[in-house]
This record gives sequence, C-alpha cells and structure tokens, in this order.
Amino acid sequence: MVILVSTPTVVLAAEETRRRIPEIPWWGHFIFWVGAIIIMTLVARVAFKEMLGARRTLKRLNREIGLVFVEFDFDHIKRWVALCLPHVWQGWGRGTMSGLADFATRELLAEQGARMAELAALGHVHETHFMRSLRVHPLGLFLDGSGPAPKDVCLFLRLEQKCIDFVHDGQERLVRGRRDIVQVHHFWLLKHNGHAWRLHRVWYADDDLSILTRHAPLPPLDQWQRPSIAVESD
Repeated sequence: MVILVSTPTVVLAAEETRRRIPEIPWWGHFIFWVGAIIIMTLVARVAFKEMLGARRTLKRLNREIGLVFVEFDFDHIKRWVALCLPHVWQGWGRGTMSGLADFATRELLAEQGARMAELAALGHVHETHFMRSLRVHPLGLFLDGSGPAPKDVCLFLRLEQKCIDFVHDGQERLVRGRRDIVQVHHFWLLKHNGHAWRLHRVWYADDDLSILTRHAPLPPLDQWQRPSIAVESD
C-alpha cells in the first residue's frame, strides 16, 4: 500500500497554480457559451440561406425557365461560364479585358478597365494563373431593368476556383493574396440581353447576399418575350 503525504512544497505548488489560474465564475461561462451560440447561429443562418436559395434557383432554372428558354438550363449556364472563365483570368493577368468583349457588358468592361488603371497608377501588378473551376453555385434570379424578360434578367452565382491570385507592388512585396495555389470564391452577376448571357459584375465573395433583396423579382413566365434581333444590346 502506498501512502501519499502532502508536503508543504506540494501544498504551496497547488496554491500557486490556483492563484495564477483563477476559477472562472458562473457568469463568465454563461457569457462565453451565449456568445458562442450566437456566432454559430449567425454562421448557420448565412449558410442555410445560401443553400436554400441555391436549391430554389436551380429548380426554377431547370424545371421552369430552362424548358422554354434553353440558355437558362443550368448545364448550359455552366458551359457558358467555363468558356468565359479563362478570358476573365487572362484579362486580369494581362491588364486588359479586350478578350472578354464577346462575353461581357459595357459596364463590366468599364469597371474592370478602371480597376486595372488604378492598379497601374499605383505600380501594382496582378499575378494570376487560372487552373480550374471547382463548382458553380446558382444563388438567385432577379430583374434589373425594364425588360421585358428574358432581357435584363440577372443570375447571381458563386464560383469556386483553383488558381494563383495575388497582387504585388512591383518590387515583389505582397499587397494582397499569397504566392500559393489557393481556392478563390467570386460572385458573378450574369445579365441577359434578351438572347444570351453577358457577364455584368465580378467581385470577391466576401459580402452577404443582400443584392438579392434590392431588385425586383422575376415576372411570370407567360409575360416573357424575346426582343427582335435588330434591337439586341448588351
């Protein structure tokens, strides 16, 4: 049988430990767990909202609109995105979006041109290398303009991509990103010109989905009408 004897050294060590690591009162635990629950709830709410919006949008594209207007079928949209993606990344890397002229609206070309001019004025260089698209998520549909639909119908997407994407100051000092292969998420906004999709906006997916609540919902499908070829516009 082993008998444990509490020596003064052991007692002093235990008291020193309790002094250095004080017990947390009950209200401290309460605040910690309430804060954790609130954070988890907010994160789950955002994720659930996106997932629910994606399911609704996909169902409407494939089972309703895509049956009448074939370019709204989601397989068609993914093929269009796959054709457009390399031109976007090449444009960022070369500092010109001239190769995107057949895929984009005038607004996007002007916005990206201004962004590239700003980088050049600062002496910054955007280094890019697109590898592949991982997934395309349809997040919502809305009308942005007078229509009539399908003209001015917008499709909100989130793209997951594997790439190299960073900005340096021309002296190899990083301004944004990492010199590694990374997974990048972008929001894409496609806008329909009445006959085909055009890329209208591209930005990093670091904000919420409030864009879906700032525009008019789509009209009933029986009110949709293609414009004549003669008045087609971007």
